[in-house]
Amino acid sequence: MPDLAKIVGKVEGLPTLPSVVARINQLIDDPNASAGDINEVISHDLALSAKILKLVNSAFYGFPRRISSMTHAVVILGFNSVRNIALTAFVFDAFDTGALPFGHRNFWVHSVGTAVTADALATRAGLHIGDDAFVAGLLHDLGKVRIPKDVLTKPGKLTDEEWVVMRRHPVDGARIIYESDRQLDLASAVAYEHHIMINGGGYPGRHFQRECHKASKLVHICDVYDALRTARPYREAWESDRVLANIQSGAGPDFDAELANAFITMMRQWERRVAVVDDHTPLPHMSPTATTPPVGTAAVVAGPAAESAEAVP
Repeated sequence: MPDLAKIVGKVEGLPTLPSVVARINQLIDDPNASAGDINEVISHDLALSAKILKLVNSAFYGFPRRISSMTHAVVILGFNSVRNIALTAFVFDAFDTGALPFGHRNFWVHSVGTAVTADALATRAGLHIGDDAFVAGLLHDLGKVRIPKDVLTKPGKLTDEEWVVMRRHPVDGARIIYESDRQLDLASAVAYEHHIMINGGGYPGRHFQRECHKASKLVHICDVYDALRTARPYREAWESDRVLANIQSGAGPDFDAELANAFITMMRQWERRVAVVDDHTPLPHMSPTATTPPVGTAAVVAGPAAESAEAVP
């Protein structure tokens, strides 16, 4: 049986969110901030600038002429969208380049998939939290950067010691986010609470009963859906109907019933329009006001095959 101290000893230090995100957050809260101010911040990050210009000139927006000015791009996208792109770029680079302990692109895909569905569900459910649902969904699993690769990507059942390590990621994620930028306090709360169920089950354990934030309940549903829709080394991906039935059966004890029903209705309406893709599939053209979700968002998450919300790490 693996020694817990040896497992934890493989963990590296915590990453920090980029300073450009913190500065953009400050500008979002400043009523006197302009697109030029955002441009000045972004101009110091050439890679981020390139990503933003690539997006605004993509088929998603379909502008008839090329947008070459960063200030013009910020005006078109909006401050919040630019902030979300910066966060997404950070998560993608961290998970895809090997800079973090596991360096697995699929975890980035899962983060984005959860963010997209969380944002859509928040809108559908009438939650007035702006882009915070997207950000919370994107960063909910950030604590997994502290989990050793051999635990996170293990193809079989985790040992008790490995589960102790796995179940630390909500606390670690909340700490990473909050200490990096305290304006992301909601995302920090969601990272901490996204594995806690309505009946008090799940993890981390609480010293006293209290209700989780509505955004945490929302991300919890989207996280479970995206995880179960993904193939893993030891099981095939679940069909959408099976995952939705699982969420329906858990509405009440595991999931917020109102949000679960809204999510199921939303996915039923989407299911004929969702395209599951891989790296080699061309993306469909979409308008900025499209109501269908972006494509194939399910991704790999380590842990034993899930039959309930608590079993999805």
